[in-house]
Amino acid sequence: MVNVKVTKNELSIDFVMPQDATIFEVKQMVESLMNFEVHSQALFCNGQMLEENRSLESYNFREIVCFELDTVPPQLKFYILAKSPVKETRMKVKSTTTVLELREKVERKWAIFSHILSLKYNGEMMSDDLPLSHYEVRSNSVIEVVVGLEPR
Repeated sequence: MVNVKVTKNELSIDFVMPQDATIFEVKQMVESLMNFEVHSQALFCNGQMLEENRSLESYNFREIVCFELDTVPPQLKFYILAKSPVKETRMKVKSTTTVLELREKVERKWAIFSHILSLKYNGEMMSDDLPLSHYEVRSNSVIEVVVGLEPR
């Protein structure tokens, strides 16, 4: 059994789950205890977003684990502005779109290889495996596109 602690801002819950429980099952427990619907939850551990189909055991969570809960609004699409010093493009995204997916979208629209692109929001470099909601990207947000010469 794994002792699980889930926090969202000042809220915190503790419960026990079997090691073979999936992250989806953890989200179901969070829903029952905190009233956040499963589809609106994103669970993170040490900055890594956890995949619903993987088990606690597959992440090597053994006795005690702490998760950060991020909630995302329904899958509504909105526009952001991807902007570099020489180019800008409005792009339709969802709050659950990952940074990697956005980089690949920029690659297709701008015909620049995504491995030389980095994205910044509010001066912070964005991590590929995180959703835009993690950075609180909203409608009309401006994402800075940095084109480098070295592969990422």
